[in-house]
Amino acid sequence: LVKALAIDPSNTQTVYAGMLEGVAKSMNGGSSWTAVHSGPTNVRALAIDSSSPKTVYAGTGRGVFAITFVSTEVQSPPTGTVKTFTLPGGATIEMVWINSGKFLMGSPSLDPDQNPNEGPQHEVTITKGFYLGKYEMTQQQWERAMGSNPSYVRGSNRPVEQVSWDDSQALIKKLNDGEPDAGYRLPTEAEWEYACRAGTTTRWSSGDDLGR
Repeated sequence: LVKALAIDPSNTQTVYAGMLEGVAKSMNGGSSWTAVHSGPTNVRALAIDSSSPKTVYAGTGRGVFAITFVSTEVQSPPTGTVKTFTLPGGATIEMVWINSGKFLMGSPSLDPDQNPNEGPQHEVTITKGFYLGKYEMTQQQWERAMGSNPSYVRGSNRPVEQVSWDDSQALIKKLNDGEPDAGYRLPTEAEWEYACRAGTTTRWSSGDDLGR
């Protein structure tokens, strides 16, 4: 019997329930529940402190109990850390870790070469770090993974081309089928620009003068 509910303010999909038997937790909006503490019984009220370490306060007829959750999250590697992943077919690919952060997306308004869809500049926050391919995917990597090479200008270490968005999704599905927890996907436009800018604020990542 549920007596109280509380939603985690740091993740609205995480819900805690106060029950006669203790406190339960759902990480999918209430679709399924797991008991997290059986100490406080007949819980009538819940409150959450989402700072670190996260604490759930359970109010009962006998007082208030504090349930502290110790984080088990793995620390992110430093930006620029290179990791090698194995693709289906045995080929490997190097990917670079990009930490979360903020940047100005778009080109400066004073840029004489600015296109209409490149402004105005606006601040974007990348909330989670991610791995990005260090190089463009090669024809050898694609052929090993997909069993074919659609490229027009052939060369095993040349970038693969003649690839559509649907082709890319087929590759991503194959990668994730082989490694379900990897979470392969295409980067967002913001993630791509954030990584390419690498902390710079000039017209190009290499500076304001393209000729230098």
